[in-house]
Amino acid sequence: MHRPLTGERMEKVFLGLMTFGGLNACVVLAVAILLFESVAEHRRRNRLAIAKDGKSITDATKNLMPLLRQMRSADFFLSIE
Repeated sequence: MHRPLTGERMEKVFLGLMTFGGLNACVVLAVAILLFESVAEHRRRNRLAIAKDGKSITDATKNLMPLLRQMRSADFFLSIE
């Protein structure tokens, strides 16, 4: 079977379309992989930042608790004067 305008055989046309479609699929797949990698890296960085902030908050709380206990006792307020 031939193409009406160019006279090309249809098998060659289909082969070209499949090759072109395969190339497009590879490009789309590569872009999707890069996009997913960047999203994963962004999430990993956010989790690390949250973990660091959470750790610093717990450290600050641990350091603050003895001071709060001291402040609750009457001796602390008497020692200020």
